[in-house]
Amino acid sequence: MRKIQTNLIYSATIDGDTIDAFNKKCDGKPNTLTIIKTGNDKIIGGFLKKPLYVKENFYDPDCFLFSLKAEEKYEVDSNGEYKNLSFFGTGSSSAIIDFGAGSSIHIVNNCLNTESNYYCGRNGTFKFPNHRITNGDIHFRVIEFEVYQIVEFN
Repeated sequence: MRKIQTNLIYSATIDGDTIDAFNKKCDGKPNTLTIIKTGNDKIIGGFLKKPLYVKENFYDPDCFLFSLKAEEKYEVDSNGEYKNLSFFGTGSSSAIIDFGAGSSIHIVNNCLNTESNYYCGRNGTFKFPNHRITNGDIHFRVIEFEVYQIVEFN
């Protein structure tokens, strides 16, 4: 039987909610699970199997987004307009992390200190109805933003 362990590698409230803090903790780490608690009481996030490189755009066929409140998982849309871009590296812009072209989940620099600058838009990368991941809320405030690395062991 496969055993896994989750290791917290980044927390915006502990490590800082900046691009630099995120890069120092997360760059080059594979098997990452991002969990975001929003101000409107939603818990959303995403998984990347490939190593996370914040300044690169890449396709990860194992990438998915999720909403715990909606109890749904959103996989890469193989017929979508941007199906080959599951992670949009934004380390040189104002965003810390961007899942999907068109910002399916888009977290900006200083995410804990800015009201309503976080949005979850619909695009052609993942399979979900318009803004379904946040139940129609386009903008949301981040309460906590954490990244865990999933490690397998015997």
